[in-house]
Amino acid sequence: MKAKALAAAFIAATLTACTGSVNYREASGYFFKNNQPCPKDILVITNKADLERHFGYATTMSQRPTEVDFSKEAVLAIVLPETDLSTDIGIKGITSKQGSLTVNYKVNTGAKNSYTIQPMRMIVVDKSTLQNKTVTAKDN
Repeated sequence: MKAKALAAAFIAATLTACTGSVNYREASGYFFKNNQPCPKDILVITNKADLERHFGYATTMSQRPTEVDFSKEAVLAIVLPETDLSTDIGIKGITSKQGSLTVNYKVNTGAKNSYTIQPMRMIVVDKSTLQNKTVTAKDN
């Protein structure tokens, strides 16, 4: 009986270690450069050169871009095609399963504008969460 209980506890602990939510923080103060093609998948950025290739700094007097320490952190970015609709990308969470990391998000669209925007959302995660994982994004 004790052996079965120990085995069940071990399996539950192993499953918990293999599946879980991932901590992140949202990044702001950037814009997607219009000389870059719209990515089909989530962008995984692990160094400053790649960040600066894809994004510009939207610095204002009151707001500076979110700092990223690329020695410990990485950026995940969801970029959508240009649109004339008000659009928000809401991050619902990040889940980690053995071999994969999934960013769950929801796109909310609103009124039509007289101009176009390129919706995007950037988040910062610990680089260690990306090790040996395939990163995907899921709109749900």
